[in-house]
Amino acid sequence: MGRVASGLSTDLEVKALKPRDKPYELAVSGVSGLRLCVGKNGSKSFRLLYRVYPERKLRPLRIGSYPAITLKQAKADALSALGLAIKGVDPAAAIRKAREVADPQFSFAVLRERYVNEHCNANMKPRSAKEAGRCLRVDWGDKAGLDKKDARTITPDLVVKRLSAINALEQHDANTLAVLKGFYKWLKGKQIVAVAPTDGVRHNSKSKPRSRYLNDEEIVRVWNAADKIGYPYGHVVKLFLLTCTRRNEVAGMQWSELDYDEARWIMPHERTKKRRNSEPKPHLVPLSSLALELLKSCPRSHDTFVFPAERSDNKTGHIANWNARKAQLDKLSGVEGFNHHDTRRTVTTGLGRIKLPNGQRIARHVKQALIHHSAGKDDTMGKHYDLYEYEDEKREALEAWSDHIRGLLKRHAEQPARPATTRGNEADRTIADNPLA
Repeated sequence: MGRVASGLSTDLEVKALKPRDKPYELAVSGVSGLRLCVGKNGSKSFRLLYRVYPERKLRPLRIGSYPAITLKQAKADALSALGLAIKGVDPAAAIRKAREVADPQFSFAVLRERYVNEHCNANMKPRSAKEAGRCLRVDWGDKAGLDKKDARTITPDLVVKRLSAINALEQHDANTLAVLKGFYKWLKGKQIVAVAPTDGVRHNSKSKPRSRYLNDEEIVRVWNAADKIGYPYGHVVKLFLLTCTRRNEVAGMQWSELDYDEARWIMPHERTKKRRNSEPKPHLVPLSSLALELLKSCPRSHDTFVFPAERSDNKTGHIANWNARKAQLDKLSGVEGFNHHDTRRTVTTGLGRIKLPNGQRIARHVKQALIHHSAGKDDTMGKHYDLYEYEDEKREALEAWSDHIRGLLKRHAEQPARPATTRGNEADRTIADNPLA
């Protein structure tokens, strides 16, 4: 650590400090022994050097990270710590003891279960509520050791330390932090805490959005592999490619949702990911001729689900065990590096390349309606005014896409495709590069 210089007195001075080639410290004016440490990456934290009377040995005490802890807060905390040290009490030990739960009703574990039962289970979809509970119990309760602590005394340092541990394992911490922020937002609403330890804390994940999609030859390979696998999983994969819907939306499809006469699949609001102003609204998926033909071929082996579970211990009641099934699909198709959700990107990318029978391109707002994404927070038009479902336009687009797949399969049957790279999308790959086009 570099030589200590003097005297920070304002937050503006702290904020203006820049990293150097080596870590360095600056003294804080007004409090003996209080230092601001600046790391090579620009991180800033306060620490106090103190002696416990009557000892002469200097001991370090980490006060907190800036800006989660302001200069004024750091000075106040440091003065409190020095007051204890003068009395012969080690402030570090006193802080550890204070963090233990004084009142069991405010323990992290007790409040967490209240949050899961009162908020998550009541306002989230079952899968999201389950994941929030798991994250708070395992990632924050067990692994971060917060269960026995008073939720009101948890500090930003503990949160940052846990996030750093997650990153050290090369895992993404964004969702882990988001769940904890949601928990403390609820605590604020209940007037249990005034300030959350997550305030000012940012995640460190640098994940890139996926860009994988299937080209035309890969679509044929996956379709033919699904043919070999057959019902139920093979039909599910084909519906991914024909309807642009999510995995669990297709997996949980129920007979009561299908209208063969009108060629519609009407999905209840409870089974969709999108929420519009919390107003229950079903998602209407027009069924193309190829999708309708596929669904009519499904055996009615279950009263509720089109794709029922094959094992009696499956709590969902519908098809699952995705990893093993996907591994079989990869092996039969020879196509790698894609997941089930990438089929949605495949359809939307494909819809951008093909044309309607009248020669026009498929409009962007029609594709947006097909993927059923919520309007952005700044999209006032989509949120409050444009409530049209675009059923006819969606039907025309999916029928054109269905015809495109039929054409691919027909050309492949007449002239088998030559071997192709199947591990990913080249940045400059276009339909012209495809031997099936």
